[in-house]
Amino acid sequence: MFAVILKGLMSVLTRLFMSMASEKVIEWMLFYLAEKIVESTKTPHDNEFLDEIKKAYKLGKKKDNK
Repeated sequence: MFAVILKGLMSVLTRLFMSMASEKVIEWMLFYLAEKIVESTKTPHDNEFLDEIKKAYKLGKKKDNK
């Protein structure tokens, strides 16, 4: 019962957040969190992976603007 209520509450909160937040805020938040996670690890592989994701995202944004 509690799980159903919690799931419903999370769904409502997610929809509320998505409707209030702009794309720019969501983009900033996701990349900020990803950078913090990458900084917390000691391997260089995740740094390279995040760099590739950022490049692909920026390339996709440029194509959308044309």
